[in-house]
Amino acid sequence: MKAAIRELFGRLRGVRNLGTLVLVAALAMAALLLYGGHDDTGGEPPGTALESRMEAVLSQIEGAGRVVVLLREKDAQPAFGGGQADPGAGRVEGVVVVSEGAGDVRVALELARAVKALLGVDMARIEVLRMERSERG
Repeated sequence: MKAAIRELFGRLRGVRNLGTLVLVAALAMAALLLYGGHDDTGGEPPGTALESRMEAVLSQIEGAGRVVVLLREKDAQPAFGGGQADPGAGRVEGVVVVSEGAGDVRVALELARAVKALLGVDMARIEVLRMERSERG
């Protein structure tokens, strides 16, 4: 084993620009450590996973049809300039639900009630709107 390591180092001594090669390898490893563990969502903003899950659930409500959800979250700002975040930070402040079936008052109310149950948001902070119908030829 020691002989193999000595042979490897002997071969490396003969390589030109060994310092540059080592530097590039170290930078590549650092980049992998920094960015390799992140879940890349394709450039979508945070919260999209929750919005997608809500869309899947809400579209199952009878008469809802296709559903799109947009969440507005409170910014996570430090409380009183300190290092700690505000206890309410990251909470959902408002929700917009756009649904094909929201023209029916019963469907709109059921969508709003489901959002309230899922997120604990006051009804006054939930807007349910009818989706524009696309012309199909």
